[in-house]
Amino acid sequence: MNALKAAGFNVGRLNLTPLAQQVAAEEAKELLVAVNIQPIEAPFFGRGDGGVEVRFVFGTETDHVMAKTILA
Repeated sequence: MNALKAAGFNVGRLNLTPLAQQVAAEEAKELLVAVNIQPIEAPFFGRGDGGVEVRFVFGTETDHVMAKTILA
């Protein structure tokens, strides 16, 4: 996704294939893991508009709050 952004694409308006949805979900998870926030689960779902939704599950409320801040 970062490569597409860098190339000038408006990634918020792209229709993602299932594989691209998985890649986007993994990139979001990698951002959290890089700052020591480990999700217990990170299932993702394709949205009707071609986007992806990741529903992270965390072990602590602190991790949940920190993740919301980082991914905002």
